[in-house]
Amino acid sequence: MTNVSIPCSGYSLAADWYENNNSDKVILALFGFSSSKARNSELLLALGEKSGMNILAIDLSGHGDSPLILDETRPGQHVLEVIEVFDWFKAQHPQAKITVLGTSYGGYLAAYLTRYRNFDKLVLRTPAIYAPSDLYSLQPLIDRGYTSNVYRKDKEMVADHPLFKQASIFSGPTLLVVHEMDEDVPLETTDVYKDMFSAEVYVAPGFKHSMRDASNPPEEVQPYQNAVANWLIQ
Repeated sequence: MTNVSIPCSGYSLAADWYENNNSDKVILALFGFSSSKARNSELLLALGEKSGMNILAIDLSGHGDSPLILDETRPGQHVLEVIEVFDWFKAQHPQAKITVLGTSYGGYLAAYLTRYRNFDKLVLRTPAIYAPSDLYSLQPLIDRGYTSNVYRKDKEMVADHPLFKQASIFSGPTLLVVHEMDEDVPLETTDVYKDMFSAEVYVAPGFKHSMRDASNPPEEVQPYQNAVANWLIQ
């Protein structure tokens, strides 16, 4: 694994590059709110080993090894960062077949990327959603209780989000990963993602929202990794 610095509008984002056997296929990995590439290294190593794909894992601003303070960032800023990272990587590797893998908050950002850039495949793991008015709000001003307990449980409101009203540039296949016991991103939200992306669905039995939750069934980790890796290489 190699550390990478990616220029981004006056500052640089920290990334990890996992080089594997399949040099022309790359996973661009985006993670949950307040999470980091380091906290997801176990999954990344497993997916790289099982699929043979290279992986570029990103810490957005305010996360992990990247600069800025998380409470001084906004979702819209992170959307722009994802676009800049994508464009930077595409310029370096114009022939690469890119799969974008977004987890939770990273899934929400990956969904936005599909409105502006095309790529090979998309994996949405427990993708979050936020009220339209939150896109340019500072993180501390986002009412996360309302988001989890009201907004994400109203399928009609979620389906009416501007994200889903804007035409998509992305034309590839999508895998939606749903955690069976997820209380943060309920089925009302993931059902909308399924419909809007015509996604194939994998349900991870017994899993809470976080992959690192101690109550997740350990015997289901390998099948989970295999399901995602097999889809990536099919």
